[in-house]
Amino acid sequence: ARQDFRVLTLPVDPYQWKYPKYFPDRVDTGYGGDEFQTAVQPNGSLVAFYANPFLFLFDTITQAVCEVDLGRESGEAGTPRSPWDVQWSPDGRYLAMRITAAFPGELLSFADLAILDTTSGKLKYVAPTSMRFVNEFAWKAGSNNLIALGYTRRGENSGMLQQIFLVNAATGESRLMLPDFEFWVQPHQLAWDTRNQSIAVTCPLWPNESLAPVTLWRLCVINVDVQQ
Repeated sequence: ARQDFRVLTLPVDPYQWKYPKYFPDRVDTGYGGDEFQTAVQPNGSLVAFYANPFLFLFDTITQAVCEVDLGRESGEAGTPRSPWDVQWSPDGRYLAMRITAAFPGELLSFADLAILDTTSGKLKYVAPTSMRFVNEFAWKAGSNNLIALGYTRRGENSGMLQQIFLVNAATGESRLMLPDFEFWVQPHQLAWDTRNQSIAVTCPLWPNESLAPVTLWRLCVINVDVQQ
């Protein structure tokens, strides 16, 4: 495994960093979201530890740790925001994640895209659609831009439809791409080609925008015009 994967051993226990956020007498809520996941900066200097509702950055050189304050939804008395699907930008400056706010067991009412600039410490929230739900995102290789799939409307028979947006990590601005094309929601369906010449996305066919079984599974490959 050490030959094929980068194995990083750290002298820390992130579970000791937790403190009560949901309830005054409980730190863990007893479900899978309590378990820490990690995202390692490309150069290995910083490691992001994240679990509901925590985000910590650990410096592997100084062994210092700090918590990133994601705030609360609807003011100081609201629900703590929680990160998931945390990914570093190719140059390691930006940390992108999806953000929501819900007590354990509640259905998610929104999923914004949040981008942390680790140089300035600024945190930007991006909600490219009026439905305020980013379903997936992917970084462009060698760039500080990313693409995101977000819900844009509900289909004729309650199925959700989404479109692709281009997001600038430095400014937080988003732009709708392919305005005439919509995608049905599928998990893990979005990827850049390593040369940035195309984007792959799953695009199955459902009959008449219904929730009936898929009639055809397809992979759409979208050519990209790379501009500096």
